[in-house]
Amino acid sequence: MNAGLGNLIGLKQHLLPAGMLTNTDYDVQVTAIGKGVASRLEGVCNRYFLRTVDDIYEFPSETAQVILPRFPVETITKIEQRDTTAGGWYELIGCILNFSQPSGWVYLGGPLGAFGSRLRITFTGGFWWDTTEDNSGVKPTGATLLPDDLKLAWMIQCAHLWQSKDRMGIGASKEPNKFSALKEYDLVPEVKDLLRDYVRFA
Repeated sequence: MNAGLGNLIGLKQHLLPAGMLTNTDYDVQVTAIGKGVASRLEGVCNRYFLRTVDDIYEFPSETAQVILPRFPVETITKIEQRDTTAGGWYELIGCILNFSQPSGWVYLGGPLGAFGSRLRITFTGGFWWDTTEDNSGVKPTGATLLPDDLKLAWMIQCAHLWQSKDRMGIGASKEPNKFSALKEYDLVPEVKDLLRDYVRFA
């Protein structure tokens, strides 16, 4: 089960005492923390981390370059343009002059449409991590494993939130919705430092 930037059992091992790992009483709260922190980290970094096949990113056509919100990029399947809603989308061929897989940067050479036209790119990208509870998942060919320092940032912040209530999670079990409002929690300094290399400037 995906719990943010890792699976539920791995996050429980990080947050709970060994004697509580088989207990499912806190699974909902632990998952909420994991997913909430992952979403917060994505917001801070202005990008998405989870590897997604055939993701779609739409943007104005009056631009010569764009940075996709999910990278590293594995493949770009197609680029389409829509000049009017009635006209719908049509595929463009040969208009991507260059792109950077590590950074998600795509160079179009120049604006491809008039003001008001839209472009959309279909692509596969992001980081892969094992979401199976027995760690039996197999990394797809061409995928990039979630970096250790990014996972560490997630785990540190999750632990900080869990311990901010109480070390045994009793408060979390009484207020599971508390962790959905993460804006009131600041990132710990170590996490901010770890995220610096993962910010998307676009």
